[in-house]
Amino acid sequence: MKSNERTFGMQIAKLVVPICRTALVFFWCFLLGNTAQAQGDWTWMKGLNGINQNGIYGAQGIAAPANTPGGRQYAAGCTDASGNLWFFGGQGYPASGSTIGFLNDLWKYNPSTNEWTWVKGDNAISQNGVYGTQGTSAAANKPGGRYYAEAWFDGAGNFWMFGGIGFPESGSTSGYLNDLWKYNPSTNEWTWVKGSKLINQSGTFGAKGTPAVGNTPGGLIATAGGVLPSGNFWLHGGNGYNGSGSSGYMNDLWTFDPISEQWTWVSGSNAPNKNGVYGTQGLPDAGNFPGGRDRTAGWSDASGNIWIFGGVGYPESGLTGNRLNDLWKYDASTNQWVWMKGSKAASQYAVYGTQGTPAPGNTPGAREGTATWYGSTGKLWLHGGAGFTASTTGRLSDLWCYDPSTNEWTWVKGPNTPNPSGAFGTQGTAAPGNYPGGREGAVAWLGASDELWLFGGVGRGVTASNGHLNDLWKYAQPEPPSAEIEASGNGYPIENRSNTPSTDNGTDFGAVPSGSGTATSTFSLGNGSTSVPLELTGAPLVTIAGLNAADFMVTAMPGTPIAPGGSTAFTVEFTPSASGYRWAIVIITHTDLPENPFVFMVSGFGL
Repeated sequence: MKSNERTFGMQIAKLVVPICRTALVFFWCFLLGNTAQAQGDWTWMKGLNGINQNGIYGAQGIAAPANTPGGRQYAAGCTDASGNLWFFGGQGYPASGSTIGFLNDLWKYNPSTNEWTWVKGDNAISQNGVYGTQGTSAAANKPGGRYYAEAWFDGAGNFWMFGGIGFPESGSTSGYLNDLWKYNPSTNEWTWVKGSKLINQSGTFGAKGTPAVGNTPGGLIATAGGVLPSGNFWLHGGNGYNGSGSSGYMNDLWTFDPISEQWTWVSGSNAPNKNGVYGTQGLPDAGNFPGGRDRTAGWSDASGNIWIFGGVGYPESGLTGNRLNDLWKYDASTNQWVWMKGSKAASQYAVYGTQGTPAPGNTPGAREGTATWYGSTGKLWLHGGAGFTASTTGRLSDLWCYDPSTNEWTWVKGPNTPNPSGAFGTQGTAAPGNYPGGREGAVAWLGASDELWLFGGVGRGVTASNGHLNDLWKYAQPEPPSAEIEASGNGYPIENRSNTPSTDNGTDFGAVPSGSGTATSTFSLGNGSTSVPLELTGAPLVTIAGLNAADFMVTAMPGTPIAPGGSTAFTVEFTPSASGYRWAIVIITHTDLPENPFVFMVSGFGL
């Protein structure tokens, strides 16, 4: 039998691997094993578990295991097309010294090597920008030190950054910036693209909805932003300057086209400190809009909708200075805002519910400086910030997930208490009890495999002391519920990829006269899931392949879909065409991806 088993292995590998590739089944294919990290756990990946650490820069442009950015808060980060994590600046610690300041260093982290690279900029604080000629890249160009900026990657692989509070071209006075920069990794050069090289500049709004070369937001800090499916960038709110020199909390929404290099004022007011107009929760209205705010959480989804949550700003009525927990959606197709969840009043406590269980009443507390992610499952993720628990306030380490399809929040992970110290565990090892310390102003990235990455911020490490952090964390999103295929014959189980036919489960049909005799086995397919139907996707639903495939025929097909907890049956008939040992492979493709396709060997003997 050993030679037959080897032949079966070769045959099944030829059949299974293309199916795996076609189905994009990244979990594992035949003989590869399951190398995926356990889902739903935090892993402390890099950096120290203490506070106020200086950076280890190494040689500029060279990755090294020891390289680590210093502790910092409110850096500007985004992910490139290869899954590398990038960020610029922030307020924190340079290469040496115990004084924090505004940084202008550009860093890249490669998850596949677990190494940081100091790419560009200085390893000291309080650096002025070198602007050069607007629109022209140069090796000497660099943005000045800053934090509270916004960053994006475009489709061509360029890193873009806007605004923040920091240093202009000259002088020792920092202020609100509205300069727009582009960094090209292939040339290692910055270009000053738009805006001013001075601080505290008013914006040029133009006509709402109309792009123009001269349009630009005013100097702003702590905006929300992201990249739309079109490739355009979006920017909402922040604290800064409008078009006439007034400053305060803004609620204007902008988009930027990186190809035409033009800003468009899309929605909201060009005046600061506006209260929100909420309307009816869940109903869009042309008159609705969020109030002015900064340090807001923001996402953009696959349909081009823009989402914002909380921050510090103006509720429906009254003055500001208080944190918010309202969730809004902007529909670009109708140019209307919808108040989706949360309160239209400020300073609201959280409703946690049961960890891991969504519910209509669940909602994060009002907060600022949260980290956010949007994954391929279409859900909005939110971690920490400074704000309200169920009964008090502090820096938080709770992880939340919002499902737009159900309009429900889930408290997924982490403590529901304020100011928790981190539970770091062993660096590089995921564990259910791991979580970052409470923090605000961390950098958040979405990885190439939908994993959530979190770096730094200000808050707690492993002790109860607060400070600037430089720990890097990864959270693998939990797998969604899935169908679970099961197979059996005569009440005995059949294992996926089984190559040992047995008379017990009917996969060994026994001895049958060749040319005239037949033997029949009926097999059962079950769905072990309690919530998700199992779809059989083949055409036909069950196929036969292998060396003697012609001797085996499916005479009764199973049904599809298979309900949770349900089962169906199919029948295979063996009619040997020649004497001797005969074998084939039964193949069933389906929607239980880790087990797709389900294949097993059948055999018989021709007399």
